[in-house]
Amino acid sequence: MTENPQTKEAVWHTLLELVPQARKLSQEQRLKMTGLMRQSLLLQEKDKKEAQNVYRSKDAPALRALVESLPFADREEITRSVEELQLDPEEREMEIANWAFRRQSAEGELLVREQLVPFKLVRLYRDFFLLLCRTVAEDITLGFSAVFGKSPDAFSGQTLQTGEQSWTGWVWVRGGEANEDREALAQIRSLWKEIGR
Repeated sequence: MTENPQTKEAVWHTLLELVPQARKLSQEQRLKMTGLMRQSLLLQEKDKKEAQNVYRSKDAPALRALVESLPFADREEITRSVEELQLDPEEREMEIANWAFRRQSAEGELLVREQLVPFKLVRLYRDFFLLLCRTVAEDITLGFSAVFGKSPDAFSGQTLQTGEQSWTGWVWVRGGEANEDREALAQIRSLWKEIGR
């Protein structure tokens, strides 16, 4: 995940072409600026790619390929990458907390009985996957259960409100549950139970 010096230098030269005044920046400001530029370009590329993600809810091979395409970084890799951005402590913690949702996720739409349903699939840990959909449909559960080879390990059971949007959530833990998977599953079940009251 760490970037080699040649790539960093190429990013810096690209930045200088776009913003010639950047030559006046200190080394610390330069690192921060190139980090933010890389972050912005990665997010733009992710948005462009996700705009084309439409899957049939019963197409297990395509959904399996989507699951396998989600990257995974351990805590140390995430911390190193975030440190490169030279963020202040509060922004740094926020970036680490949101890493999986921004970097280890995919968004798109599921075609469920001729209706497009927006979804977000997040790889929280190596074998721990969270699916958020804008609606509940048996086809959604069946499609992803076929991919993971089992029923969901957790289901929100109801709509979850995030700002102006409402979602329904499912969790699948692939393979044997590691300690962090069990703890995360317990936390999600507890959170969903609290919301349900």
